[in-house]
Amino acid sequence: MKKYVFYFNVLKMQAMKGMKIWLVMVGLVCAVGAWGQGWMKTYDGNDSTSFFPVGIVRNDGLLFVSGVSGYSNDSYSLLHLMKIDWDGEVAWENTLFLDSTINFIMPTNLVNTPDGGCVIYANASIFGINSSPALIKLDSELDVQWIKTYPQVLKYYTTAIGGYLDGGFLLSATNTQYYTTYLYRIMENGDTIYSKKVEGEAYYDMVIDNDSTTVFVGKIRDTINPLNHHMLIKKIDADGNEIWANSYGDSITTDPIYLIAKRNNGGYISSTLLSNGVSTIFAINSNGGLDWYESRNDGIANGNILQIAGGYILVGGDVNGKIYLSKIDDNGQKIWEHSYPSLKPVIFVKSSLLNQNGNIYVYGNLPVPGYVTNIGNDLFLYKIDSSGILYPSILSGTAHLDAEFDCLPDASDPGLSEWLIEVAGVQSLYTLTDSLGNFTMPVDTGSYTVTITPPGPYWAVCNSPKQVDITAFYDTLSLDFPAQAIADCPYLTVDISAPFLRRCFDNHYYVHYCNDGTATANDATVEVTLDPYFTYISSTLPLASQNGNTLTFDLGDVAVGDCGNFQITAFLDCDSTILGQTHCTSAHISPDSLCIPPLPLWDGSSIEVDASCNGDSVTFTLTNVGTGGMPAPLGFIIIEDQIVLMSGDFQLGPGESTTVTSPSNGTTLHLEAQQAVAHPSGFASTGSTIEGCGGWLSLGFFTQWSFDDDPDPFTDVDCQANIGSFDPNDKQGFPTGLGAPTEVGVIEPGQDIEYLIRFQNTGTDTAFKVTVVDVLPPELDLAAVRPGASSHAYTYGVTPEGWLTFTFDNIQLPDSTTNEPASHGFVRFRASQRPGLGWGNVIANTALIYFDFNAPIQTNTYTHRIGQVFPWTVVGTTPPVFHPKTNVRIVPNPLTDSALLQVDGIEPGPLNLVLTDISGKVLRQQTVNGTGFEFQRGELNPGLYFFKIERNGERVGSGKLMVK
Repeated sequence: MKKYVFYFNVLKMQAMKGMKIWLVMVGLVCAVGAWGQGWMKTYDGNDSTSFFPVGIVRNDGLLFVSGVSGYSNDSYSLLHLMKIDWDGEVAWENTLFLDSTINFIMPTNLVNTPDGGCVIYANASIFGINSSPALIKLDSELDVQWIKTYPQVLKYYTTAIGGYLDGGFLLSATNTQYYTTYLYRIMENGDTIYSKKVEGEAYYDMVIDNDSTTVFVGKIRDTINPLNHHMLIKKIDADGNEIWANSYGDSITTDPIYLIAKRNNGGYISSTLLSNGVSTIFAINSNGGLDWYESRNDGIANGNILQIAGGYILVGGDVNGKIYLSKIDDNGQKIWEHSYPSLKPVIFVKSSLLNQNGNIYVYGNLPVPGYVTNIGNDLFLYKIDSSGILYPSILSGTAHLDAEFDCLPDASDPGLSEWLIEVAGVQSLYTLTDSLGNFTMPVDTGSYTVTITPPGPYWAVCNSPKQVDITAFYDTLSLDFPAQAIADCPYLTVDISAPFLRRCFDNHYYVHYCNDGTATANDATVEVTLDPYFTYISSTLPLASQNGNTLTFDLGDVAVGDCGNFQITAFLDCDSTILGQTHCTSAHISPDSLCIPPLPLWDGSSIEVDASCNGDSVTFTLTNVGTGGMPAPLGFIIIEDQIVLMSGDFQLGPGESTTVTSPSNGTTLHLEAQQAVAHPSGFASTGSTIEGCGGWLSLGFFTQWSFDDDPDPFTDVDCQANIGSFDPNDKQGFPTGLGAPTEVGVIEPGQDIEYLIRFQNTGTDTAFKVTVVDVLPPELDLAAVRPGASSHAYTYGVTPEGWLTFTFDNIQLPDSTTNEPASHGFVRFRASQRPGLGWGNVIANTALIYFDFNAPIQTNTYTHRIGQVFPWTVVGTTPPVFHPKTNVRIVPNPLTDSALLQVDGIEPGPLNLVLTDISGKVLRQQTVNGTGFEFQRGELNPGLYFFKIERNGERVGSGKLMVK
């Protein structure tokens, strides 16, 4: 923390290194309304999308004004107005055209005027050349009365701030590049009474007193060293003359005072966020002297300050995306503090605070999907009472072991921790039980269905789901969920992953395991099989045995609910690998028996697929490792890169195998085989992939398919391509899906997705806490999420809105300039699709990464589309006959206008060309009599396409076609 030493009206600061605090949410407005019951609402902007909202209280509701980002050629400057009533409903909204000479407007303040109208303070851009402060006056009907812009302050400025002042307006705008501030005293018609230029000062916030004096806070340039500046608080009279000014800080201070509000004793209270991540509250007397100060690490003073009866309200946020409100008294003592869930990641960071009759309205922006900046955001609004209560009713309960099997509460029963609770009503809310099995959820009045989900399949829960009704404010309803073991059996899960793989370096695999069953797993072991191009170096858990690249680790007894982690270091060979090659490493945990009988529809067969390279061909071996025979044939399909190569069927008895051979010339080949109906894995098929057989013609296709040949909880496989440079803070999804990486990957309905989120501290100091927030999309089932391996120990959590949090406390992650190898981290988890998703559904997932109290780093959005990857409808047809000596040449490829497709190794005759997109949609068919095609681009858009060439129904060639 920083240490503060105060002298007469001067704050001396001795700084230590630190990180910035991020203000999650912003904007408080207080309004007339019913006492007590709160609510959360979200609102769309308009078709063009709105951003940077500012709001005020009107007699009949709340008014919000935003700029508009999408303007047409004949309508440049637009404002979006939205009136919201006390119940949070939109009364009306309108988009105003302002001035054809202004092509960008950003509202910054909104003030009521005595005539029933209001004035909007804004920054205006004149065709992108210069920026000017502007006032927009609206009449009592909220129509534009007049618009005024004032002398330009170039492109670098703080927000235009001001207020209503004695029959007119006060306006301030600062050029922060040159530390020049412009003050304007303006008449009610918008004409200027005076304008003043103040050198070396920047103003960030202000209050107007009853005597028409104004107090500004901001920063002032150092008179000795112009590169440094200090905190500033300054008072002027109605004519703009200085009454007093005080600065704070020593010769190296760089932080301004951001916020100010009136104190109840005639003084002022202000706050700032210092560059080391500490937020500080200052209490100033009426003469500008310092009465007291308080430094805080929670970011709570980073939002805004609201004067309220009995003290002040502060707003801020934490790294998990929650809003925090805190009430303090005039001496800085905390009266209460509450936190609230955010509806989505929030990135708008300027706020306005007003107070009227006790209710507090918190507002800010929600991002429109696909946007990573402030532009393109919608509005959220929370109503909270003067005690900080959003929802005044409480739903609580306990999940505990029901050892007596009587479905009754018993104080001696142990609680069950980290079980998922869903409270479903108008809005679904989520939480996890704590270490004692308890949970608490603030809720609105209404009807709810409460469901508890155990982590494994061997549990039955009494009273779940439970229907409940909250009928009155300040109700407290307690529920009891006894859980019974339906099988006395361990249920071990294992996950293995690496953040990235680099040739010629030591690489680190991380293994995570848990017992989610109902009995201790005695003498548990994990068997890890490294990719053949790795050489084992060391591990944090003693190695029990080694057989080639198969490593065995003894875990001892793993109790119910226990989890563990260990790390393996292995060297990836240089000479025998190439850049972009895929490497697969697997982990298997034992005991691995299932204690629930399979469904009676299962015939007992279980198919495993293995692939081997034989020079110019690949042999796929299909083996029935189950105890039952297949009463009827099942199908298989072979895909080369992204093109269906062949299909067929097979029928095997217990222990029997069959082989399928396919020619290979360095492409990536994948065979997928159907499993029997009701297979215990829950998956309809299984497969195996091989690349680099016969050369390295294609890379990047291996991870299109699931690489876990036996998708049960006891086994996990990590397949990654080795890489060179990469984005250190990113998100990946496996399988990537058919069509990836050039397009959105297509996966089958029901296919699980494993997400890998990587992070790196690229700052200038050690990060002591890292939090990864996964904004889980609604298409994924929160109840089926399985947290996995990670680089460091984490605490798993679920926010009320259903996001996943992975909190790395005391991670002490060094910065990349100090220790680059140790500056990296990652976490992985598995998620399942919600039941009922079908072809065409899109799953788009984004994560936020927080380093200490810094603003979040938003990862890329990883997107899958659900479709048909394996066309089982062709099963039973006669497999095509291959012509292994044929070769298709494309000149040129990529093509611009036309190309020649020549089939070598075939006699002239009829040929049929079929062109498809990545989803398999047929775009064009062409027939010739010969050995080649003259292909014209025509209407094709730039991108990747696939083709197959057939003769008499038999395929003679296939490949990819690129169009520039």
